[in-house]
Amino acid sequence: MSLAYHNLFQDKLRSTLSILGVGLAIMLILILNGFLLGVDRAASTYLDHALSSVVVARKGVKNFIVSSSLLPPGIADTVRKMEGVAKVAPILTQPVYFELHGQKQFVDRRTV
Repeated sequence: MSLAYHNLFQDKLRSTLSILGVGLAIMLILILNGFLLGVDRAASTYLDHALSSVVVARKGVKNFIVSSSLLPPGIADTVRKMEGVAKVAPILTQPVYFELHGQKQFVDRRTV
């Protein structure tokens, strides 16, 4: 064990830079994890505040920000006829990007 400490602290500059590098890597991982958590929360905000308790979407749709889920004709009627269904309302989303002052801006257009 003393050999490990000796090698670790033999060159203090290299050791300090290594420790700072590991700390920076951990910090970046935590920041990116925070961004991912924020995107996930933003993607589910609409459904969290919707008055309904069930959403019908195509297989593979995980959020309504970057994907669309057009259901085949007749599915709304099938869902409407199910027991306990009071209302069927389509959710239409269309992600739009436009350029403003040289930067691409995301605009979310939703209609219920």
